[in-house]
Amino acid sequence: KNLAAPAASLWGAMIPVSEPRCLSRRPRVSVLIVALVLTYLEVQCFVASRVSLWSGGWSLGRTGTTWLLRRATKGELEAMKLTDLKGICRSNSLPVSGTKAQLVERILAEEDSNLEDDEEEDEDEPEKVTAKAAPAPARPKPGSTTPSGYIEETEISGPKGKPIIAGDTIYLLARTGKYLEYPEHREDPRARAVIKGTRQALEIQKKGGGAIQSGDTISLRCHLGVYLDFQGTAVRARKSEAGEWQQIRITNEDHEGSIRTGDVIFLRGHQDNVLDVEKENVKCRWPDEGKWQRLVIEK
Repeated sequence: KNLAAPAASLWGAMIPVSEPRCLSRRPRVSVLIVALVLTYLEVQCFVASRVSLWSGGWSLGRTGTTWLLRRATKGELEAMKLTDLKGICRSNSLPVSGTKAQLVERILAEEDSNLEDDEEEDEDEPEKVTAKAAPAPARPKPGSTTPSGYIEETEISGPKGKPIIAGDTIYLLARTGKYLEYPEHREDPRARAVIKGTRQALEIQKKGGGAIQSGDTISLRCHLGVYLDFQGTAVRARKSEAGEWQQIRITNEDHEGSIRTGDVIFLRGHQDNVLDVEKENVKCRWPDEGKWQRLVIEK
């Protein structure tokens, strides 16, 4: 009776008090069973938490949170099962072959390398902040710089000094030594031709016809039957009618007199930007009349 009271208060329904002969043994067996179950559950929770920390914390550690990488020590890794270690290796793109000791060393080596990477990133961080704080360099004025592949003087094919008349077929030679051409498979012209052919030909038009003078408004139709237009910074050949976007002001270097073969000319769109050539690219990005915008007109 003296043993039954404390046993009932401690174990409740687990220790029936109606069987006095078993009271001296049931508590010991029950305590042992409960202790084993609790120990097993604790181990499973520990392993699961470590695996989740390593699989989830590894990626955070790679971005600089190095304390997550130190949650699992070598001893803790050695206490894990082989399957758990393989899971950690697999989640971090590490080889899963080898013994348990090899997997532990592999994980620890990966941790050390990531810690070194994080330290290097931390050292570089002040330089990045300084670089962001520095003011952006000013864009050089196109007229004062030399485009890639620029040729100061280009030899034209054909006689110089012949006047350009409305309806003539003309060719535009960039200062890179290449003619503008108008491919069938794209709308934007390219400066890449070394000969004058059908794809490089333009028909120059002017209302009222006659000789083309510096300052005249013209339109240019390519061999595809569409006109060049300037819109934003793009130069394209896409419309079969000459409207506002297709109106181009042509000038020579002297801004006076008639336009003749061999003249250096500039083509200004309706938005006041001038056609420019950089390598093979044909754009209209600035209102300048400089080296980037120089074209030689030929017949």
